[in-house]
Amino acid sequence: MTYNEARSPLIIASLEMAEKNRLKFRREKAEGKSPTQILAEIITNPAVQVVLGIWPDETQPGGFGHRAIRGETQIERVFAGDEIHFDALFCRCPDEAAAMRQTLGDDRGALH
Repeated sequence: MTYNEARSPLIIASLEMAEKNRLKFRREKAEGKSPTQILAEIITNPAVQVVLGIWPDETQPGGFGHRAIRGETQIERVFAGDEIHFDALFCRCPDEAAAMRQTLGDDRGALH
């Protein structure tokens, strides 16, 4: 993908965090951990208030779409001037982020 628009600091930080987690996932999977266990540890980390799923999307500003997997209600705290800790995961598409949200994030255990 070629994208020439400048990226916001939030997108850059999200990409860096997602890359860190991609490497962690590969390393821990090679060590024998299950993919579900690795994702659960990242998404449910108590030191983090918000976990974003991000995926390439040339129609969005910065070239990436995003969805809160966990902590969507905490995002408003940023606009109030509060500092929050967030993390990010690469997803293939919005549906994968929604599935992570449903199984491990904000919608876990919700009746549909």
